[in-house]
Amino acid sequence: MKNKKGFTLTEIMVVVLIIAGLSAISYPLYTKAITKARVAEAVALTEIVREAQQRNLVVNGSYFKAFNNSHVTGRTRLIKGNDAKVVEGGVLKKGLYMVKINSTKNCIVVSYGDDLDDPIFTIYTPIEDSRMWCTEADGGNGICAIMPSLETGANTCE
Repeated sequence: MKNKKGFTLTEIMVVVLIIAGLSAISYPLYTKAITKARVAEAVALTEIVREAQQRNLVVNGSYFKAFNNSHVTGRTRLIKGNDAKVVEGGVLKKGLYMVKINSTKNCIVVSYGDDLDDPIFTIYTPIEDSRMWCTEADGGNGICAIMPSLETGANTCE
């Protein structure tokens, strides 16, 4: 009788099918978790800026209208990390997040994506209010529905 060494083709195919099945189940869960983390980061950024605006109102009597370099590097630093910077138009950029202030409507706008003009999703919130709205790009696949506290539809900031 010969000694058998190795695996049969059937055994290998069963293992491949099991791995494929596990991948098919876990990938959507993984992408949902990543998306939820991105939305949560955007919500956290809005809260940080809202608190800074409230402090500025108490100390100086008004909200700041745009970001400047002291919000990133100075004594009034809002965001920690080497990837945060102020870009053209007083917009705070941190990785793929862009935070701007709509000073005419007293709103904070946080967008996520490579392009500020075409973000994947955007969170809007009035400075004086804790309500938040979410809009997403076409094909956003329900990003805004991930966080139940976010409202969708018309808002006071647009």
